[in-house]
Amino acid sequence: DEDGKEKLAGEVGSKRSSAILNLLHASPARGIAEQLLDGQLSQQVGGQIALRFPLPEDKIGRPPKGNDQWHIDGMKKNGHMSPFQLLLGVALSSQRDDDCGNLLVWPTQHAAVAEAVQRAQAAPPGASSPEDEWRGQRPTLPAEGATQVRLEPGDVVLAHQKLPHSVGLNRSPHIRYQVYFRLSSREYKPAKAAERGLWDNWRVGAE
Repeated sequence: DEDGKEKLAGEVGSKRSSAILNLLHASPARGIAEQLLDGQLSQQVGGQIALRFPLPEDKIGRPPKGNDQWHIDGMKKNGHMSPFQLLLGVALSSQRDDDCGNLLVWPTQHAAVAEAVQRAQAAPPGASSPEDEWRGQRPTLPAEGATQVRLEPGDVVLAHQKLPHSVGLNRSPHIRYQVYFRLSSREYKPAKAAERGLWDNWRVGAE
């Protein structure tokens, strides 16, 4: 699942299968993504099959995640923290209520996170511990600012790569199934993204 504790058998091959890729390439989702991004999409390697398993019965009552348990994709893998532009998710199971393993997002906080990434890149390497990829610049998000995204099978969610997010707890009896694609235009330069602005290589710019 998205916490890395369990994996789907055959996932490497499955995420490149036609059934997964067609969720993007054989649906209106690709056209929508191309309208948002400045130019044709770069070549994609596949979709992420994201499962969220139900909590065990003895943990159903555990408290929700805190406001500090968020991330942006790629922040621990790339020094620039900007490996792609657009996160596109396709729901494969019902999340009509909260606590069904929903995607958690912090609306409007993408700009603050982008500014923090710029500060982190400008900070000297010795400004914090080597394990701190933010170099002391990780922003504090507003208390109770997270929103659980409610989806039905076939719904699509679109998010800027800098939008802070997490995966919620699944108190339902069912596995939450979702597929994510990480998209960029062909002209996108990840290493230069932070310094060039939040909406560089996008066809939209209103925050």
